[in-house]
Amino acid sequence: MWSSVVPMPSSVAQTSGTSVGSTRICQGLFFNNTREANIANNAFVTFNRVFGQVTPDIVVSGGASTPIIQVFQEGQEIDLNSDDNILNQVQTLGIRDENGNIVPNLGYAIDALETELLAIGLDAAAAESQSLIGIQAFLNTPEQISFENTVLNVIQRIQQNLTAAQQTLIADNLADEVVGQILTFTHPDILIRFGVPDGEVVAIATTVKNRIQSILFNIEGSEDFDIINAEIQSFLLDNQLVGKPYQDTVRTSLENFNQEIDRIQDQQGTSLLSGSEVFFEYSLPNETDESYELRLPTLAELQASGLTGPGTIEELAYRVVRDDDSVAAEGTITSDTADATTFFLPEDAEAFFSVKVQVGSLNNVDDLNISLNLGGNCGGAQQEQSLTIVVSELGLVDPFGEIRSCDGGLLEDYTGFQVALYNTSSNDPTFPLQGLTDLTLTEIPDIGGNNIPLGLAPNDENANPFFLTNADQGRYTFLLDNARGQLDVGRNYVLVVSPPPGSNFLQRRIHIEIIQRQGSIVTYQATAIDGSPLGALTNAIQIDQFTAQGTLTVTDAESVGLRIFAFTLSSIEICQAEEISITKVGDRIAAEPGDTVLYRLNVRSLSSSPVNTLVIDDVLPTGLVLVEDVVKAQFEDQPLEVTVSRNGRNVEFQLPPDFTLETGESFDLVYAAQVTPDGFRGDGENLAFVEGLKTRTNTSVGDGPAIHRLRIEPGIVADCGTLIGRVFVDKNFDGHQQPGEPGIPNAVIFLEDGNRIMTDADGLYSVANVLPGYHTGILDLESVPGYDLAPNRYFIAENGQSRVARLEPGGLARMNFAVTPAIDGEVQ
Repeated sequence: MWSSVVPMPSSVAQTSGTSVGSTRICQGLFFNNTREANIANNAFVTFNRVFGQVTPDIVVSGGASTPIIQVFQEGQEIDLNSDDNILNQVQTLGIRDENGNIVPNLGYAIDALETELLAIGLDAAAAESQSLIGIQAFLNTPEQISFENTVLNVIQRIQQNLTAAQQTLIADNLADEVVGQILTFTHPDILIRFGVPDGEVVAIATTVKNRIQSILFNIEGSEDFDIINAEIQSFLLDNQLVGKPYQDTVRTSLENFNQEIDRIQDQQGTSLLSGSEVFFEYSLPNETDESYELRLPTLAELQASGLTGPGTIEELAYRVVRDDDSVAAEGTITSDTADATTFFLPEDAEAFFSVKVQVGSLNNVDDLNISLNLGGNCGGAQQEQSLTIVVSELGLVDPFGEIRSCDGGLLEDYTGFQVALYNTSSNDPTFPLQGLTDLTLTEIPDIGGNNIPLGLAPNDENANPFFLTNADQGRYTFLLDNARGQLDVGRNYVLVVSPPPGSNFLQRRIHIEIIQRQGSIVTYQATAIDGSPLGALTNAIQIDQFTAQGTLTVTDAESVGLRIFAFTLSSIEICQAEEISITKVGDRIAAEPGDTVLYRLNVRSLSSSPVNTLVIDDVLPTGLVLVEDVVKAQFEDQPLEVTVSRNGRNVEFQLPPDFTLETGESFDLVYAAQVTPDGFRGDGENLAFVEGLKTRTNTSVGDGPAIHRLRIEPGIVADCGTLIGRVFVDKNFDGHQQPGEPGIPNAVIFLEDGNRIMTDADGLYSVANVLPGYHTGILDLESVPGYDLAPNRYFIAENGQSRVARLEPGGLARMNFAVTPAIDGEVQ
């Protein structure tokens, strides 16, 4: 198989022969000892197979071994170190798959990261292991994560399993922009392997690094990784490499890398599997003024002496192309070729080689290595290329997560919260708790020789239950042990979040089921048993995955965490006792047919998240009919548009979708209803509900019913009277409102029959058609935050929270309430 870089003439002449005159005879393929040749074939590919099996990481690396080919001149063996042996400029054209695509050499990124870790002082063993971990973390990072957080995630994973001193070394010296260069494949070591010359790569890579640093320090870093990756690579290609002869090669290499990463992150795996055919391609230009004769072995000889490991050489193709694009020789060595093949490499010609190797079985192995040695002694060192498959072991896997407030923020205090993991059965839809899950003991730091694995903060010892502290910021971790069957598909758990005793929070229970295993990728489904919202995050970084239905599928337990939103008792969520409130009052408590009753609704947001898409549902009493031209809404003294729709007794008032209530803000809605003779058949009870959406989490909030009871009379009762009053700021504590003493709007007074009265903008209220006799009113101090009852220096009887008024038949009675500002509970 030949790639597009190899000339493809229409006619081919295959030749073979022996030494003629002073023609040099070379057998095999020849490799120089330059840096490019030694490193050009490193590749790293991660792919996933069917769940329940291992996840292999394929590594192709370069090396050298003893020459297996000899060089002769006129029948005599010549010295390898002779100055006459100048045919040594072998060029590597890359490793291609069976579709002709360059195999993305992700090993370039591993090598670059390892070089940087060594440069900051990390020891060789740690640099080698943590560079692989870092790139694996990158490949497992969801595509929705921002560029900045992707870089931070890789650095965090590199620091895992290291000593505190090593972690500090990385934190203080491994620059974010350098890691960004590696992840975007614009690091100088990678650019060299793409063909950028040594003399130019430093200046080009430095300019790109400065651009990445600028992105990380600006708001651009918060954009998705894919967007910034494309911007950086475009910056490289369109600004730094424009007009360069190697620009197209770099562009093609970057495209292949991006495609491979997309495949891996989409869990499609790579193109390299058991049975895959891999092609190692090289060229050998003859820039001398002499002709050479090359001798290639049979496949059986090459398989026996040049190949090690579970792989099979299927063919060796060669082609010799002159500088005028004509073909001097071409052929393919197969298993049917019985003898060695010889052909001439004329002056100013170039030989191309493609070795086709089929990858052997990857099943039931801890590691797999295929090495191909096609060395020769025509000057320079031979090249051994190794295809190494390292199987990632599945040890302790961490389904981590966080406890957050209802709007996604941190709680003010996590003291006393505990998170526990219980066993349960999938056969019982109630998911009963069947005892705490026995977790494997861990430790931080890892002390060698005690058979206790390294833990994961904040749950250093893998305790169950785990008690949160404010330092944890709601984060928990539980490490499940694959060796104990805790990650088997079908295993069921219940995660229980318990609030402190006597607190205002509800216990939450989350059902977790392991639904899929693909090597080290564990997928589980989390379902809130109470149906409340769940969210997802990646290494403490929230991603755009939220469900209001309380069911969430987490596709990688180690890199994606479960975010649990805690809710409180009495409709109180973490952010506030209730997130929205609705209050309903009427202008009277009794009416007769023909009367018009005015209802006033007040809706207030108590959520820490803005609330919009507000809708009020009102259920009118039997016999009352909406007066549609008397519907008005007001926010901060400005009218609001209201859309009204009716369905029998149900009336819906819809606010504009873009109208938003911030924390503490409220609006009023007033409407009228006329009493009909059918009112006698009903109970006079009016119900109102409100619903809205929190803008930050797109979850609903609501309150209600707010109730007002209207007594329907057969006619106006002659001896009914009216209660009036006011709530005001009493500055001189005399119990009377005087100029300069303002009224308090929206203050609530409860009457003895349970009805509520609300003051108007001037602090005044009145209730008509009240039966004569003694009536009691109580001021609701919660409706006047920041105020307390004002003392009365003249009438001791008015120093209480309640008032008693005697209403004469047809008369008028007054109940006034004086208040004064209160600071820290003391009356000022």
